[in-house]
This record gives sequence, C-alpha cells and structure tokens, in this order.
Amino acid sequence: MTAFAEVVPIPPIPDLERLTYRVPEAMCGDELVGARVLVPLGRRRVTAIVTGVSDQAPAGVRCKDVLRVLDDRPILTLGLIELAAWMSQYYAAPLADVFTLAVPRGLTAESRKTVTLAAATVVRGDIERQIVDRLTSGGACDVGRLRRALGARAVDAALKRMAARGDVSIEESLAEPTIRPHRQRHWQRLN
Repeated sequence: MTAFAEVVPIPPIPDLERLTYRVPEAMCGDELVGARVLVPLGRRRVTAIVTGVSDQAPAGVRCKDVLRVLDDRPILTLGLIELAAWMSQYYAAPLADVFTLAVPRGLTAESRKTVTLAAATVVRGDIERQIVDRLTSGGACDVGRLRRALGARAVDAALKRMAARGDVSIEESLAEPTIRPHRQRHWQRLN
C-alpha cells in the first residue's frame, strides 16, 4: 500500500507551507504523524514534521520520497498538532512558525555539502584559483562558507566545472542535531 505524508518544513521556508511526500514501503508501518522526517527540497535535505498521512496523493502531483524518519516515536502528539493548527489560523501565522516554537532548535537537521581538493588540480580562472587557495590552506571546506566568501553564483558554476573535471570532490552529509541533554545537580543534606 502506498502512503503519502503531508509535512511542514522546520525551520519555515517562505511560501512553502505544506508539502506532500511519498512514504516508502519500508516506513509505512511507522507511526509518522507528529514525527520528524528528512525530506528532499531542491538541492538540499531539510527536517519536516508530519501533520497527516493519506493513501491518496494530490491530483496531478508527482511526489518525492521521504528520505528518513528521524524519531523512534513522534515528538508531537496529535493534540499538540491540532493546537498548533488552531494557533496558526487564529493568529494568521504560518504553521511552520508555530512548529518552530514547539520544537527545540537543536532538533532540526539539514544537509551540508563539503568540498575536498583532488591531488592534481588544473586551475582555470580567478575564481577557481581562490577556491583552490582556500582548500589548500584549510583542507575540506563547507560549500556554504565558500559561497558567502566568494559569491554564490560564481562558486556554484566553478565547483560544477571543477567537479566535472575531477579537480574537487563534493560530498553531502547530514548535519547532526545540536541539542544536548539537560542535566541538573541535586544536593541532599545528610544529618
């Protein structure tokens, strides 16, 4: 049986409120409503909260697959999802904004692309020289950091050319959530 999950990306993405993804057969038995899932969105992967599951896809839409369920059990109850939907409607706020407040910031995960320089590199152009200089001085580098330092469009085009020639390798990985368990010390006075 094919199932489809309606998800809300967190943190919010402008103009994208609810999205539908196909749930792979291996994940169909899982309790999904209220769980965090990893879904593809453009070139990256983002965390989303499942708000509903159905056996029908929206008409005329080809759905991508949910990549991974991030929780053993849902982190939001059905009652909390309904409360968030009510708050979203009452305060005219996007549902993703309400979920962002309900889910701790450290529980969201996104994909990161890392660039590594190959052993023999042929440099063609100024932007490629700048990329090679940064990679030789610091080793592997996050693509986002290169884009901010050198300009997004120029870096994307240069990396695409360099990867096609085999001058660099680009690996995508999932950044682990940064939440840490809360610990308290308890003191007991002994008499």
